[in-house]
Amino acid sequence: ATVNVPDNAKGSIKFGLFECDTLNPLETNNKAVQKYMSLVYDSLLYYDNECKPVGKIADSWKTSDGGITWEINIKNNVYFHDGANLTVYDVKNTLEWLKNNDSYYSYCAEGIVEYKVISQYDIQIILEKEDALFPYQLIFPVMKSEDLGTQFTSPNGTGMYKYSATKDNSYSFVINENYYGKFPKIKNIEIMCFDDSSALFESSVDVILNYGDNVIKYAKTDNYTVSQFEDDIVSCMVPSSKIDIETKHFVNNAINKELLVRAAMADCAFVPDAFLPQETYFMKGFNAFNSTNKGTKPEKLKFIVSKQDEDLIRISNFVATELKKEGVLCEVITLEAKEFAVAINTEDYDFAFLNYELRCVPDVEEYFAPLGGMNYNKFSDDSVTSLIFSLNNAYKE
Repeated sequence: ATVNVPDNAKGSIKFGLFECDTLNPLETNNKAVQKYMSLVYDSLLYYDNECKPVGKIADSWKTSDGGITWEINIKNNVYFHDGANLTVYDVKNTLEWLKNNDSYYSYCAEGIVEYKVISQYDIQIILEKEDALFPYQLIFPVMKSEDLGTQFTSPNGTGMYKYSATKDNSYSFVINENYYGKFPKIKNIEIMCFDDSSALFESSVDVILNYGDNVIKYAKTDNYTVSQFEDDIVSCMVPSSKIDIETKHFVNNAINKELLVRAAMADCAFVPDAFLPQETYFMKGFNAFNSTNKGTKPEKLKFIVSKQDEDLIRISNFVATELKKEGVLCEVITLEAKEFAVAINTEDYDFAFLNYELRCVPDVEEYFAPLGGMNYNKFSDDSVTSLIFSLNNAYKE
C-alpha cells in the first residue's frame, strides 16, 4: 500500500541505547526506551513548553465537583497501528494495570477509586479526594488492552511512528500513515540496542540520550555535538529529624554549590532555585530564598549514601571535604540498597544523599505533609498541612 505521508518528510535518524530490556514502555526500566517510545505511543495529554497539560489523545477534560470526578473525552479517530480503534476501555485498562503493577508510570493511577464508562469515547474517573492537578497524571503511554503485561519487541501504539522490522537488535519504524495528528518531518527512525555504554558511544548512531553517571563520563565526547537539557532529577542532602535548624543553616552556607557542580558533576548540572523544573508555568514570579543566617557549626556529622549512586558518592565526598575545612568531622558511609533503606527508616544518619525525581506540578505534599513519602525529617506544621489541603482543592477552570 502507498504510504500517505507529507512530501516534506525525508531522511532517517538512528537512536541509540544500551541494556534494552523490552520495548514495552510500561514495563521497561530503561529511561531511553521510555523517551523513544513516546514517538510510538501517545498519551492522553502532554506538556507544552511551560509544563501545562495539552490534549493529545484526549479532546477535553473537566471536573464539575472541585476535582473529585473528572470527565475525559477522547478523540474518535485514534487508531492503533494494527488498525484497531482506541477507546476509553484501553485508557481504563491501562490505568488499572498501572495501579496493580510496578511501573515508572504507576503514579499516574494514584488516587483513582472508580471508573464510569459513558461511551466508547467518554469516561468518568472518580478520585478518593479532590485533586486540582489530576490532569498532570494523564501523561502515560496508552496501550491496547490485549498488549498489557506482555514483553514484546514489536510495539503497537497510536503514535506518529509505527514498527516495521527487526534486524540484529535494531528496530525500524516508519511514519504512521493513519496518524490523527501532525506528521513528523523525518520519514524513518531506527532504534539500535547495544550491550553496554562503551559500544554505544563507539557506534555510528545519530542521537544518544545520556543519563546518570554517563552524563559526566561521555559529556566531552569528540564524536558528538553535545546538547544539554534540564533533567527531572535533583540531588539532595536530606537532614534527619534530629538535625536542628542552626546546623542546617551552617551546612547550607558552608558548601560552595557552584564549585560542587564543577568538581563533582563536571559542569553537567546546575543549582536550582526550587524543587520544580525551571522555566515552567509554576516558576513564574518565583523568588529564590536566600538565608542570611550563618548557623551554628556542629562537631561532627554522619553522611549515608547508596553504593549504587556514583554521582551521589562524589557529591557526598565533596561536601565532607568542604565541611572538614570548616572544622567539622565528617564520616561518609556507603551502603547497599537494603542497608540504606534500613538506615533511612531508623534515622541512623545526620544527612542522607538522595536523588529526587521532580514532577512538573508544585505538589509539596510528598515533602511537607506529615505522612508524605519524602518527608524523611518528619516535618510537621498544622498551618502548612492546612495550606497543602487547600492547594489540592483549589481547582480552577
